[in-house]
Amino acid sequence: MDKKGKIILSLLIVSIFVATMFILFYANADPTPIQPIRVNATIIPPPNSCADNDGGINEFVKGTTSGYINGLPYSYTDFCINTTRLYEYYCLGSYSFNVNITCRASANLTGFCVNGACT
Repeated sequence: MDKKGKIILSLLIVSIFVATMFILFYANADPTPIQPIRVNATIIPPPNSCADNDGGINEFVKGTTSGYINGLPYSYTDFCINTTRLYEYYCLGSYSFNVNITCRASANLTGFCVNGACT
């Protein structure tokens, strides 16, 4: 082997040695992550809110009010109490309220409560 070949072989061996030492060093490093520093960290809850997907008191559409109250999420869906009475949820400001509605029969309505809506 000539002098140039010996230099290349020596560089290759040194490179493999350095790479091996690098891998062994970091493989044995402490895997514990650095803990974050807390400086008066305060979690701020979301503000009270209310959204009604049927637009308010609408006894002809099954709807749901949802939002946050005191930082906790909620969701209330309209439902039939019996065959003629509806429990209807609606928003007033940032809060959800409910009202009992008697379904009324008319020329195009049956007067029955079905699946959370008057029909």
